[in-house]
Amino acid sequence: ENFIQPDFPGASSSVWGRMWVSGLGVLVTFWITLALFPGVTCRIPASRPDPEKWMAVVLITVFNIGDLLGRMIAGSVATRLSEGVLWLLNILRLGFVPLLVYLQQGPGTGGGTALHEVVAVLSVLGMATTSGFLACSFIIKGQLRVSSNADREVASTLLALAMTLGLALGAVSALPLRKLVL
Repeated sequence: ENFIQPDFPGASSSVWGRMWVSGLGVLVTFWITLALFPGVTCRIPASRPDPEKWMAVVLITVFNIGDLLGRMIAGSVATRLSEGVLWLLNILRLGFVPLLVYLQQGPGTGGGTALHEVVAVLSVLGMATTSGFLACSFIIKGQLRVSSNADREVASTLLALAMTLGLALGAVSALPLRKLVL
């Protein structure tokens, strides 16, 4: 009996009507991220022989650092940016898809170069930082779209649902991307 009840029947649809732009933003952010990480990202090879697969370990570490950094930045910046700007960044993130798919094919036939690793690390860092930043920013924006505590509880549930759906869609999308050759 200590939980907050929505004020009226149909509260979920009413809350979704106020925050759907942020909810879809969360969904798309996680969709793009899970389509690329870890499946595509961990298949990016080193430019030199790497029998212990250290390149994958480095890229996972870079991803986690970038994701954390993006989430920390979102706390102080999210309220100053419009949802339109956040959506523009989300759309621009689609550029990471062909880039990381291309990088998973290796440094090319001309022999390994350190440039391949630098591009891979910077690409994963950019993808991860924008992922953390946009995920938190959209969640913050979604919460700000509603005012009462009861509506915030519903908004939190709907945002979690959007996140979960994005994770599922990303995981399914990752399967063909791992095999794609550009």
